[in-house]
Amino acid sequence: MAVASTWRWLGRRREREVIAHCLRHLSVVEEEARSLISEVKHVIEGKENVLKSYKRVFELERDADQVKREIIDALSTELFHPLSREELVRLTLTIDDIANLLKSAGRRLLVLVRVIETPRREIVERYSAILEKVLQQILLLKDAIALLAEDTKEAIKKADEVERLEEEVDEIRSEVEEQILHLCHQDLSFAECLLYLRILEIIEGSSDKCEDVGDVVRSIALIE
Repeated sequence: MAVASTWRWLGRRREREVIAHCLRHLSVVEEEARSLISEVKHVIEGKENVLKSYKRVFELERDADQVKREIIDALSTELFHPLSREELVRLTLTIDDIANLLKSAGRRLLVLVRVIETPRREIVERYSAILEKVLQQILLLKDAIALLAEDTKEAIKKADEVERLEEEVDEIRSEVEEQILHLCHQDLSFAECLLYLRILEIIEGSSDKCEDVGDVVRSIALIE
């Protein structure tokens, strides 16, 4: 085997190994999203289990952070084409951004139940609807990343589906924002308005980050 071919083969083998780690990273984020959805349901159904659900979200974000460090360490010590390394680092950091935002949303939901005696069901249920879309995005991203090693065209199609879901989330976010502002005008306190809007912003931000991961997938697919 020629030297150039050998180096190319080694690079691709290591890229596949990192992609496998990225899939593990996303699996942790998927579980975190499911735990956050559970936390939201507890906000609606009864406050007693909200803290327990948030603790699980917190633990999973910490696990995701550990996987991120392992991937970055591998990328810094192993042989990769510079362009591939840059994109794989961006992929890893953007996946971790999703985990951070999910934890942030969970923390503010915990604040919500502590400072508001009866959270508005009609708002919290819409949070759940958005998070279900985010979970769908995460599952599609797992498919897309797995396909990078096999069929880049299909990987791009999956990334396109992630973008479509983000557009749906944008529509829901606009509706919920209007709903919250209407309630603010009626009987919500200023602090309640800020908290409801901030939670909405963070949850919607996690969907935006999923779209960003999809953009990185497209970029990697084009390199391949």
